[in-house]
Amino acid sequence: MVKCRPPNNRDPKEEEIKACSIHTQAIIELVKPKIIITLGNHSGRYVFSMLGGRGWWGVSRMRGRIYELELKDIGKVLVIPTYHPAAALYNPKVRPALEKDFSLIAEARKNLTRVEGGTAKGKPRSLLDFLKK
Repeated sequence: MVKCRPPNNRDPKEEEIKACSIHTQAIIELVKPKIIITLGNHSGRYVFSMLGGRGWWGVSRMRGRIYELELKDIGKVLVIPTYHPAAALYNPKVRPALEKDFSLIAEARKNLTRVEGGTAKGKPRSLLDFLKK
């Protein structure tokens, strides 16, 4: 949510997130993603509360499921909240949940590609493909 880590590895303050959110919002509007993966509480709160107008009850309670949110200026987007990968470094007990969430992400992506009939030449597009246009 912030473009640089705050001093002493502290959590970003609300005003720091708000200051950087214009960049995040611009990226989302440019890319128009079909799936957004939120890593940790800060990105989850931002996407659910600020962009999606939905409640956020913390990553521990929200993870493990796929949500469909209507995002302003974007439309319907699948959102999958999970722990920030750094959480597994500090607390190895969350690693199995994180791995399970990444399996959920892979399955959601596969299903999305299947529903849409794939993309040009049968390959999913990456952000780099999008920027090459």
